Amino acid sequence: MLRWIEPVTTNKSAVMGELGKTITFKAKLTDSVGTPRLGVRILFTATPRPDNMALDSTHMYPSVTHTDSSGIAEVTVKVSETMKNGESIEVKASTKSV
Repeated sequence: MLRWIEPVTTNKSAVMGELGKTITFKAKLTDSVGTPRLGVRILFTATPRPDNMALDSTHMYPSVTHTDSSGIAEVTVKVSETMKNGESIEVKASTKSV
């Protein structure tokens, strides 16, 4: 099971970010009994809304990583200084191997 653990948790679906600041997102991958999965490839995407153009490595890093011994993978996303009120960035984590 892949789930966000920081700063988005099961109780929240979004977090506020300040213009020009970087936010670190963490996702945790476990098996069906809750054991962390080590070394699984995680793909991250970050898409501004409503523009729908995926962010490049200037604003999101990394786009691909592997889970650590705790089953955790992380990505940093920089909130653009040009974002306007009501705009958002959708961040997704996925894996095709699990």
